[in-house]
Amino acid sequence: MDLRILTVIVVALGLSPAISLAQETPGPCTRAEVLQHLYDLESEGFWPTQASELRFPLNIEAAEARLAARQAAQTRENGDPPSQSPANQSHCFR
Repeated sequence: MDLRILTVIVVALGLSPAISLAQETPGPCTRAEVLQHLYDLESEGFWPTQASELRFPLNIEAAEARLAARQAAQTRENGDPPSQSPANQSHCFR
């Protein structure tokens, strides 16, 4: 019985590096990604300096919806598969 427990522990420890490598997570957002997202939102009519506290959530959600629609239209025009479009490459703003 002790041999079985020891075997299970050894196998579990042997598999742990393979399991941890399979769960790769993206790193933090870069400053350039955040700035590009802000520029994209501003191109869709969102201005953080002019947003009121009450309308801010609605304004940014509307700008993000317009941005997503524009990027989807550009993806369809270019014929790129969705997995390779720039909107789907960034992990920061989902």
